[in-house]
Amino acid sequence: PLSPGQVLNNRYRIVKLLGQVSKLEEAGDIAVNKTFIERKPRTFAATTAGRKVFQERVAAFEAILKSK
Repeated sequence: PLSPGQVLNNRYRIVKLLGQVSKLEEAGDIAVNKTFIERKPRTFAATTAGRKVFQERVAAFEAILKSK
């Protein structure tokens, strides 16, 4: 069982994550759809634009790492 502190910490993380999901949805990076795939919930998926942005960010980080 989780301690009360662990429960609060987990709730805090969930609230922060939900805030990030909302921002990503507003930016068009993800689409939020509540569906089930093989009886498992799937709430969001990357959009085409979101995948492109993610790939650009990964490439930028790789360039930074290679330059050092």
